[in-house]
Amino acid sequence: MLDQLKPPHIQGPSRLERSLVSVRRRLRLVTTVRGSSLTLAIILTLCLLSLGLDRLFRLGVPARSVCLMVYFGLAIYFTYRWLALPLSRPLSLLQVADRIEKLNPKLSDLIRSALSFNYQPLDSNRTTQLLVEKIKNDGESKAEEIRRVPIIKRWALIKSLLIFLGFSSLTGVILNFSPSDTLSTWWHRNVLLSQDHQWPYKTRLKVLGLEDGVLKVPRGDALSIEIEVEGEPIDRASIEMLFADGRRNFSLNQTGVNSFIHVQTEVREPFKFEVLGGDFRSKRHEVVVLSRPKIESLSLLASYPDYLRREPDTLSKPTGEIVLPFGTSVKFVATTTKPLQTLRPQKESLFDYIQIDPNNPQKIIGAFTPKENSTLTFSYIDVEGVIPIHPTQLQVRLEPDKAPTVKLTSDGVGNFISPNAKIPLNVQARDDYLISQLHLLHQQNKELNSLESSETEPETKSGSLKIPEFKETPFHQSQFTLEVESLKAEAGTRLSLQAQATDSDTLTGPKSTTTQSLEFKVVTEKELMDHFLRRQEEQHTTFSRVLIKQREARDKLYEAMDTELRQNGELQKTTLLKLKALTQTQRQLSARSKDVSKALQRVLNEMKNNRVGQAKELNHLGQKVIEPLDQLAQDQLPELGKSIDDLKTAQRGSHRVSQALEVAEELENSIEDMESILSAMSKLEDFTEIVNRLRDLIQVQGDSRDALEKHYKKILEDFFEEDDIFDDEP
Repeated sequence: MLDQLKPPHIQGPSRLERSLVSVRRRLRLVTTVRGSSLTLAIILTLCLLSLGLDRLFRLGVPARSVCLMVYFGLAIYFTYRWLALPLSRPLSLLQVADRIEKLNPKLSDLIRSALSFNYQPLDSNRTTQLLVEKIKNDGESKAEEIRRVPIIKRWALIKSLLIFLGFSSLTGVILNFSPSDTLSTWWHRNVLLSQDHQWPYKTRLKVLGLEDGVLKVPRGDALSIEIEVEGEPIDRASIEMLFADGRRNFSLNQTGVNSFIHVQTEVREPFKFEVLGGDFRSKRHEVVVLSRPKIESLSLLASYPDYLRREPDTLSKPTGEIVLPFGTSVKFVATTTKPLQTLRPQKESLFDYIQIDPNNPQKIIGAFTPKENSTLTFSYIDVEGVIPIHPTQLQVRLEPDKAPTVKLTSDGVGNFISPNAKIPLNVQARDDYLISQLHLLHQQNKELNSLESSETEPETKSGSLKIPEFKETPFHQSQFTLEVESLKAEAGTRLSLQAQATDSDTLTGPKSTTTQSLEFKVVTEKELMDHFLRRQEEQHTTFSRVLIKQREARDKLYEAMDTELRQNGELQKTTLLKLKALTQTQRQLSARSKDVSKALQRVLNEMKNNRVGQAKELNHLGQKVIEPLDQLAQDQLPELGKSIDDLKTAQRGSHRVSQALEVAEELENSIEDMESILSAMSKLEDFTEIVNRLRDLIQVQGDSRDALEKHYKKILEDFFEEDDIFDDEP
């Protein structure tokens, strides 16, 4: 650049300029040497720092990554400052001259002045021109000397070289006394950031049972972390565990000279851990929690014996006790939550077969046909080697086909029946599985009279009838009527009826159940009517006592009205007890009236079913006796008891007497109704007597039976045409 500023009369570089150019090249070389020495010393320092920190603290990959970035940044910074920046700056000859003048003060600014005059135009002044020429010549004379003058402080250059040599020597000494793989290990760990390369330890702790750096444990199991010591023995070690909620430290238990153990009870969540001991710290290991396999669904299909006539059925709630009939075979499919590796059945002989489904390792298929009550148990191992907490159990209880139950009852007839009676029967049968037959068994035993020998065996007739409308079913209930006339039962015989139910068990044989006998005595119509008449008379007598009791209650109430009830204020205790007794009397009379009504209703029903009276006339009599009795027992007498009890609450004697008069009037009405009922009961007895005698006439005069029956009906019609038939006094 300065050459271009030269005046035209000066051509080419002067000796001084050539010397300065040579000095400038030497200056750049020295700057390069000094900067390179310092830069290399810094790089060596950073490498040694990296080596020391990593070797001392065994930094992890994240920490080493951060350090590498810091080291790399510092190296770039110092390289730029001490080498790149000085070499990148342009250096003119004037700047070189200034540097020479500063380092060599004895030159008295001669070099700079001579160089400056080379770039100035000629002066017209002769004296000035001579002075300039002199200075220029003096400068040119120093050209050779300039090549040898110092251009940098020697101590600075020597110091930079010494620094470089010192750090180089230190690095060499460290590497010389370090293991042979120190440099390689440092390179892989701090430059390549490898995780596999580790610094050598005096003591190493090895975790046993690792699979690719991982320990596996089934959920809920205890985990034993076993540690083996290699190298120098130690007497203490610890484990640092990292859970989702934080870190935990535990001391390891020493089990031997070179072994430690830590037991983590009931592992529920995954975690990571490191073991520490001596100068060793392991890398981070992981504990993986394996889920346990379990039965997700279980389906059982039961195939029943043929005699049950039941379609195959899917059993509900198969995890509890399974109740099966004898001879049932069961196929089952169990679906697990994880694929299985091995199946372990206990008492395999109880199974027809059991195996893992070849097409689906998450399914278990099998079948069994139990011969007795048993528990079928099997366990399994999944592909990760984990077993369930509890094996799967199927508790099977065989339910024997019990004998059916059957019940036979009759309604509307008593122990005495006529030869042409109808017997209403109710039958109810039940079986565990199926009733195949249901019959009515009948047997007739003729009673011997006093003239026949006691050694003569009574004549016996027996047979069976199918129950009407019976169908094979587990439960049957029906009502039907048996016509005694169809059995040709004669008067003087005893008729026994039984119901018999039979099940459909073909494995162990059909089982039958027979009810207890319903016993009936077949009697003549006259004997039967005499029996009904006696029963009616008994009820007549019973109800007469009810009427007497009601009259006594009326009299006691009137007696109390004349004395205690007239007094004002609270009643005396004796009076309260009398009223309470009257109330209880009404309840007792109500219960007795109800019993009389039921007894008469049974008599009328038996008369109808034995066909010893016309249904129309019997119903007419029942309306005049039974219905009034029911009204009396259910409404009238209970209301009377309540009215008597209300007398206790009145405070004034006049009010109490007024209420008692109303109650007395109700008692009088009930007595009148009872007297009317007794009158009707007498008519009912008269009717029974008439029917009995007319039937005797019909039986005696068999030749004129039709005429007598017409006469019988005429008498009955005249009997019921009386307007006041039920108004007569008893």
